[in-house]
Amino acid sequence: MGRRKTRRGFRGFQGFEIEFLNDFTFEVAPLMIAAGMEILAPAVKRELTGAIGRGMHPSRSTGALAANMKVSRAFIKDGGRFFKANIYFDKSQGNKAGWLEYGTYKQTPQSFIRYAVRSAEGRVFKAMEAVLERELAEV
Repeated sequence: MGRRKTRRGFRGFQGFEIEFLNDFTFEVAPLMIAAGMEILAPAVKRELTGAIGRGMHPSRSTGALAANMKVSRAFIKDGGRFFKANIYFDKSQGNKAGWLEYGTYKQTPQSFIRYAVRSAEGRVFKAMEAVLERELAEV
């Protein structure tokens, strides 16, 4: 059996995308994404700290990986068609996050992003919807 390569340069969760429709969307979409990321980021951090040490060996974690997690601001993607935000890590910690999420040839995957997204999905969409309703009420 051959040796599998790990995914190098894991930069983070490719977050929410909202399609650009008009000027109103251009103003509201970053607010909606920020509201969603306020809920998703703590959920990812909670799952990440829970995933560390879930394997066969006791954890020797110092908490550096969870402390290194960052959330980007909402930005325009694909020539102005989409808004998005990411959860990312530094390069050295990003490799560790990638190994944890996807596994290596010696370590089974201990996914944390998938479970965090599933657990927070309803709350994220409610927060985004609340921002949209608030902004629509002001128009």
